[in-house]
Amino acid sequence: MKSAKMNLSFALLLLIPVAMNFLGVGCEKSESINISDNIVGTWEWLYTLGGIIGRTYPNEGEIVLWEFTKDSVFIRKVNGIINLETEFHTVADTLWYHDSRDYRYLSKFQGDTIILIDLTSKPSFMHFFKRIN
Repeated sequence: MKSAKMNLSFALLLLIPVAMNFLGVGCEKSESINISDNIVGTWEWLYTLGGIIGRTYPNEGEIVLWEFTKDSVFIRKVNGIINLETEFHTVADTLWYHDSRDYRYLSKFQGDTIILIDLTSKPSFMHFFKRIN
């Protein structure tokens, strides 16, 4: 009986740090990057990775631009013609907008490049853009 109590006590001691971390007690939370200021501007679509094909590029002669304004408007243009204008918002490092459905992307900045990792599609896609202004 004594060894069963000791085993239970030992198991509980091992679980305390896990529970504290899960509840956020005693741990310093990492800072989330807010992308709202970084994303404002115009971005040119370079290519997309994922799906069956693997890598997708714009059609030859096609220029696809995504513009994010300071007043939270997302504008998508293909060869200068707007084919989507909607509101967007950001939460920490996640971008949200609505087209025919809700879209959500994890955003990673690397210099003048942004990688948008699609969190709404299965399998996931990674879209690569370069800042043009």
